[in-house]
Amino acid sequence: MSTRLSLAGALGMALAALAGATAPASRAADECQGLQVCIPVAGPWVVIPGAAPKLVQWQLTCPEGIVAGVDARVADQGTDVTFDGLVGSPVGPGRTTRNTLLFTARATAPTKAPTSFQPFIGCVPASGGSRTPTAFRPGSPTVLRVLTLRVAAGGVARGAQGCHADERLLQAGVAVGLRTTVEPTPGQLAGVRLAADVRGGKVVAAAERRAAIDPAIAVEVQLQALCTRGRTP
Repeated sequence: MSTRLSLAGALGMALAALAGATAPASRAADECQGLQVCIPVAGPWVVIPGAAPKLVQWQLTCPEGIVAGVDARVADQGTDVTFDGLVGSPVGPGRTTRNTLLFTARATAPTKAPTSFQPFIGCVPASGGSRTPTAFRPGSPTVLRVLTLRVAAGGVARGAQGCHADERLLQAGVAVGLRTTVEPTPGQLAGVRLAADVRGGKVVAAAERRAAIDPAIAVEVQLQALCTRGRTP
């Protein structure tokens, strides 16, 4: 299910997504607001392509515990951000969320220029939320397999991500993230040359940094394979 994210602040204990990211030294969001014990995790600025459907996904992972708070920042107010939540009642950490959270951002502005968003999660110990079977009543037939590549300055990063031997690929995606303290410039948004394809049931990608991106900025590329149990008939 897709749950709409309030950009005004964290959803606290009531509500809690391209391998995850670790928190930087500082943060500018409210993913830990209302949580007595919280580990903040900040994602990079994720590039939203200017071409249709102008949509991108990025997954964050708790270093420990489960997701209990969530927030985001957008470079353009016409960007809609949501996250995937599990079915179960009452809504809360351990039911709605696990140790990872998948964000989806869609740009609605008519311009064809790329934009960006930055996701945040707040993590609490697993004992802070109940992991009861209610979240699994409709079944949990899919799993997102993620590989995150670091693209060094002057280099090319290559990788492939697929499903396990007893799974089959349903959907593939690739996203670019820039770890900057503020939203990236238009030149930085266009500063990664990306080539991606699906081959042999795997998403395969190669990414190259351009000179527009300062060597001090960390660049990440997340390869995402949405898998389900059972091989292709």
